[in-house]
Amino acid sequence: MSPRLTSTPGRGVLVRRIVVAAVVIAGIIAFAVVRWGGDRATTINSASTRASGSSPPSASAPATPPRSPTTGPAFKAEALAREVAGVVLTWDTVNGPDLTTVRGELLALADPTGEETPGLLTDLDAYLPTSNSWRYLESLGARQQVNLDHVKAPAEWTSSVAGRPDLAETYAVNVEGTRQREATTAGLTDRTSRPVRFTVFVRCPDDQPCALLRLGRLGETWEG
Repeated sequence: MSPRLTSTPGRGVLVRRIVVAAVVIAGIIAFAVVRWGGDRATTINSASTRASGSSPPSASAPATPPRSPTTGPAFKAEALAREVAGVVLTWDTVNGPDLTTVRGELLALADPTGEETPGLLTDLDAYLPTSNSWRYLESLGARQQVNLDHVKAPAEWTSSVAGRPDLAETYAVNVEGTRQREATTAGLTDRTSRPVRFTVFVRCPDDQPCALLRLGRLGETWEG
């Protein structure tokens, strides 16, 4: 590159410089998207465990995903999963319901047969603070909420459990979003934001409300 210009560039030179600058800017934008754009699932029983796993999104997925149906069991399963995610990840140690109430709200959504309740109780222990932790968080005025970006029952689940009567009318609903927490220490408010992903397993019998079965491990989603 010459240290100085002795004459005004011609039109052709200017055009070439504009094109080069546009390419450089596009490269910077593409790098930023790749660098900053992105970021355990228990199963209902050992059979569904073998069907579980996680994988990155397919690069060939359409830019605009197909819209979810607004009726039917899958839609109802997704609605319940959204409700469960809101309850389990949204709490306020000062102004909101206490820990016992939060657990009670989730158990009220559980399978009325009680078959999966022991496992669900174990799942909740992994998602909710312990009693001692809750008291400590209360001293900090801690609160948490979640913004849901993706709630979807993968179509592959149905084929994965085909021929399994024990998994009939069940759905795995993947949930992804951002968990935001706020607490105050020494007069200073600290706010943290983290991506969150997990799977909600539900049962949706025909003409009956859906019921919560289990929660997958936080940080993983079911993928067929």
